[in-house]
Amino acid sequence: MHRLLALLLTSAFLFGPMPAQAAIAPGAAGVLSIVPGLGQAAEGNGLEGLAWFASSAGLYFSGNSYARNIGWEIWQYNMYDAYRDAGAKDTSKENVLQNGIAPLNPVNLLDPISVGIVGFGFYSKGGKNTARQGPVNKLGGAFLFAMVGLGEEGLFRGFLFPAFSHVTGSYTVGAITSSAAFAAFHLGNKDGYYRSAGGLGTIFAAGLLFCLQTYMQKFDLRHSIFAHAWFDFTVEYLHIGSNEQRTAENGIPTLRYNYEF
Repeated sequence: MHRLLALLLTSAFLFGPMPAQAAIAPGAAGVLSIVPGLGQAAEGNGLEGLAWFASSAGLYFSGNSYARNIGWEIWQYNMYDAYRDAGAKDTSKENVLQNGIAPLNPVNLLDPISVGIVGFGFYSKGGKNTARQGPVNKLGGAFLFAMVGLGEEGLFRGFLFPAFSHVTGSYTVGAITSSAAFAAFHLGNKDGYYRSAGGLGTIFAAGLLFCLQTYMQKFDLRHSIFAHAWFDFTVEYLHIGSNEQRTAENGIPTLRYNYEF
């Protein structure tokens, strides 16, 4: 089932062309894609819209925790994809496949903010002896956090940051608003850290930093995807203690982790 969804998604990106002129406003396309694929369908890309829906919904409702997390990230990124394909300003030409492999390219570390974020992940003690969300298998964890970087950066820095900036006429206000949404988004996490003032403040500050990086990179998301993915991975796997909680469902612990974005 998962292989079929992957094939459908890939075929849509390879054979589903971007419309020369979308028949829908970019912001509306992004909002419509709260139902995955609806924004792409409204733009005239029915096959691509079907692929987004089948991939995100199919994985999310598969009954497997790992697949559900991947489906959740695909859902987030699909809103950015619809926004970009509708001709939005302040977006990059890179598609989901190019952004998806960004965490594999070490060149994306060659950015002062990437160095700072990933370096902080290496030296942070934040994740030690806490319950983890990622799988025990580190390779599976690397893919999971690559998808987290893709999904969250697509939604918050690819879509909401420029969209709020254009609505308000200010990149500063756009960064503050999208970063507040980024922090609020993490309230759904079961761990109390994400409901504390310190936790929300840290995530809000991280959102501002990622917005700055995105702006400096002219809205090319590859550097922020790389930094986001590797920060989470290093905190998860380099600083986890030997007495960590490993209660797992299909290889994914049910308890949430601390200090990650």
